[in-house]
Amino acid sequence: MGGGHAIGLAARHPERVRGLVLVDHSPQPMPEGATRARRLTSTRDDRFDDRAAALAYLKRTSPGYSDHVYEGRLEHAFRATDGGGLVWRSDRDALARIFQHGLPAAERWAELERVRCPTLVVRGTRSQVLDERTARRMVDATHGRLLELDAGHNIALDRPHELASAIVELAGSL
Repeated sequence: MGGGHAIGLAARHPERVRGLVLVDHSPQPMPEGATRARRLTSTRDDRFDDRAAALAYLKRTSPGYSDHVYEGRLEHAFRATDGGGLVWRSDRDALARIFQHGLPAAERWAELERVRCPTLVVRGTRSQVLDERTARRMVDATHGRLLELDAGHNIALDRPHELASAIVELAGSL
């Protein structure tokens, strides 16, 4: 969701943005990725009795990550309650409103086409959000550059070093 906010800032306030990196963000998400995101945010449990229950949920809904990644998600996505359980730091109703009140695809594309700063579009080749055709269209719209990595949607978790290197390279060219 951060990519949409970044595009809006770059399009509406170009004087404030010198470069833009869009990490597996799509103005026109693939249906399976959009459906999964809505399902995970709207049907998730509000509370977990303990860390083990929250960890089991994370592993069930987002399998395949290292223990280090799961520990990081436990640390940053949840907060402890007075009763000893865990609850999400994010608000499910706020997330639902974001999904319900997004711009139509045509307006998201028009906003992207107003971006004038150097842009790097990063796509996970196993993503369920950003397909290759859409990524190439985004590059054409921004006169940007495409980086594809062997990753799912969460590129920062799957390929952190490659992503960081690409961001540093773009920043160094500004």
